[in-house]
Amino acid sequence: NLVQPAVLTIGSTTAQTVNYVSATSINFLLPPGVGLQNYIQGVFAGEDGASSTYVNYDAPVLNSLSPWNAPTRGGSIITLTGLNFGPANAVTVTNVTVAQNLCTNIVSVVEHLKVSCSIPAGTGSDKAVGITVAQQSSSQARTFTYDSPAATLMLPNYGSTNSTTTVTVYGANFGLEAVSQIVTIGDSSCTPTTYTSDSSLSCIASPGLGASLTVSVQVLNLKGETKNLFSYYAPIITDASPRNAPAATSKTVTILGSHFGIYDSTGKARIDVSFCLSTSWISDSSLRCKSPLNVGQDKSVYLSIQGQYNVANTYFTYDLQYLTSLNPARAPTTASTAGSITLQGVNFGPTDSSASIRFGNTKAVQQRWTSDSQVLAVPPDG
Repeated sequence: NLVQPAVLTIGSTTAQTVNYVSATSINFLLPPGVGLQNYIQGVFAGEDGASSTYVNYDAPVLNSLSPWNAPTRGGSIITLTGLNFGPANAVTVTNVTVAQNLCTNIVSVVEHLKVSCSIPAGTGSDKAVGITVAQQSSSQARTFTYDSPAATLMLPNYGSTNSTTTVTVYGANFGLEAVSQIVTIGDSSCTPTTYTSDSSLSCIASPGLGASLTVSVQVLNLKGETKNLFSYYAPIITDASPRNAPAATSKTVTILGSHFGIYDSTGKARIDVSFCLSTSWISDSSLRCKSPLNVGQDKSVYLSIQGQYNVANTYFTYDLQYLTSLNPARAPTTASTAGSITLQGVNFGPTDSSASIRFGNTKAVQQRWTSDSQVLAVPPDG
């Protein structure tokens, strides 16, 4: 009973091209559409016809998205590319989700092929992205990753070696809520960590050692590292006891100060340029040094701990040379040709230190160090 003129409607859209074939057949061009069970309704010569026939449009196909990452605060625009997204007006029945959270401000960029939207706030990686058009969802798996956390500043950026320090970490992409954020300074956890905002965390730094340490922030399975963000106080030497030692006999010297650490960190002490024969940690404020063998006065005492040095303000002196005897004690006036004499004493040094030997105001013609207690010298004529 199909008669002319015929007007066909598919869902809510009127077909534009209708070709009458016969009382039992009509051809028409299917208009763009979306969804399932779009019933075909006909009006024939002004009379409504009955129909139980419907059209199902294909489900959306999601091929790609750009960009695939963005900050955790949300609001960034992503573009989905694929097929069967529908005409421009289909955005009213379109949902885009990231980890099951709805995007907003959906816009048709290219009809049927591209849509864009503003992503929701979130954290983590490999978040499933889906698109649903008129209750039909894409079956393709595409993932989106929120940007890794990044610390840019710590206040204070110095910590104590013997007590905890409360610090605030500033940066980005820390998340929109507390989700087990973890802060690490060097190799030590900064705990407990308290969430403040997407750009701020606070934590309690444990006592430690070292300078220009890397600070990492982990949010769920994403981790970001920033170098040279935090340091512990450098060692300070305030005293050494005793402040002297024999030239060729090592002596135990106690070095006092602060910021030596609350554990043995294999720090090394030295006097001037010579390292102590051994360095033994005692506490955050003291250690022992077996003095190196040397000569001289006002030698600076240094301590190196985890790459940090103290400022020189404590000095150490080796005992003065002391002459006890000469053999022979007399020489002719032409002494320079009469051979050498032996000088006996102490603190001439553990090695030849090019000491200057004088007879009166005149330097010896020749001299040769033999031990801490003996040197040979050829006196000048006199």
